[in-house]
Amino acid sequence: MLHWTLYSQIRNSRKQLLCFCLFGVAVYLSLVYLSFITKFSQTVRVSFERSQNGRMLIISPNSLNEIQSYWYFHSPMPGLLFSKFLATFRPIVRHLSNTTLGGVAIDVLQRCDFFLSGQTKVAIGAKSIDPRNYCFSQLERYVKLEGVPTDVITSPNLNKSFEENNANYILPKYYRLFVNESAKTKAGINSCIKEKFETRKVLYQLLQYWIKLAHDHNILWWITSGTMLGSWRDKNMIPYDWDMDVSIFSSDETKLRALATPRSSMRDDQFNLIVRPAEYCPSDPGKRISCDNRWVNTQEDNCAFCGPLARLMRDKQVFLDIFLVHLELRLDEKQSTVDLGLRDESNDAKFLPDLNLVFPLKSSKMMNLTVPIPHNPERLLELFYGGGFRIPERRCDPYKGEWI
Repeated sequence: MLHWTLYSQIRNSRKQLLCFCLFGVAVYLSLVYLSFITKFSQTVRVSFERSQNGRMLIISPNSLNEIQSYWYFHSPMPGLLFSKFLATFRPIVRHLSNTTLGGVAIDVLQRCDFFLSGQTKVAIGAKSIDPRNYCFSQLERYVKLEGVPTDVITSPNLNKSFEENNANYILPKYYRLFVNESAKTKAGINSCIKEKFETRKVLYQLLQYWIKLAHDHNILWWITSGTMLGSWRDKNMIPYDWDMDVSIFSSDETKLRALATPRSSMRDDQFNLIVRPAEYCPSDPGKRISCDNRWVNTQEDNCAFCGPLARLMRDKQVFLDIFLVHLELRLDEKQSTVDLGLRDESNDAKFLPDLNLVFPLKSSKMMNLTVPIPHNPERLLELFYGGGFRIPERRCDPYKGEWI
């Protein structure tokens, strides 16, 4: 009996020791994993070096070597993962990509585990795709963005006044209620044009300022919504419109917030970049701050917005809206096909356009300023406004001299 009791105690002790060892190993592996993730995130964030011209930020070979050392030290499969990382980022080095493009690629990596959760991991696992390798494969799509077309900032028209670039504006016929022009209708058409003349002039100045600001701070952007529609139609703003719309990647949100004008410092004789205080909320209620610097629950004035991320203003009445575009993970109805798309806050996130509809960006015109426009504006406009986007919502009544 004594022999059996001693045997039972020894066996139980062995079980306890084994459980303790397994628990220790699990804790150790968890700490190694957390250390790897932390180090990798920190390393990637500081891996950009400023180039000679002071504007572009690039990934240099030294930066890649620095990242490589962390991968080999922390990763359980350093050779496989780093070789994919290196091969993916070579195009960024080759094209001297700016910090935004690198930031978008890093955004994919850093948010990979967040994207690939729950049903998504199951869907990927069912297709025998390694989740981390999937994220690397997505990077190849982002390094092809190529940035804002160079002629946006190099165009000689950029430094011209509104009057110089828009000396002879003619209202297109599809904006007229009656196509044929006569002596009786000419005055009415001129009245429709003059109605928004001062608005167009201020919008031109806002766009001119934004083009330079975005370039100076390496912000990737493109025109969207009604501004894209006007540029597509006749290289001009919609004649009865009162604002402009551009989009930027969410990876540039921090930059824009750092450039914001405090509401208490706003002046009508200067350009003011006003930023929403909290999250996106296209409809009431939401956290908002009015032009006189009060917290409000509704849009009491043009500063109390929370749809666009920011608003570039001159006189609180005319503005250029800046919307965020986010990376989104998409699954099909069978929860099996995984892809990354874009969620555009300018359309209240009603749809997720494919990347190839937006990138690579191409050049267009807006009041004789060169602007970046999505690669396939026709398809995007159809998604935004439906098949009738080619027909204006309003027309000028030449006999009354007003828009109807």
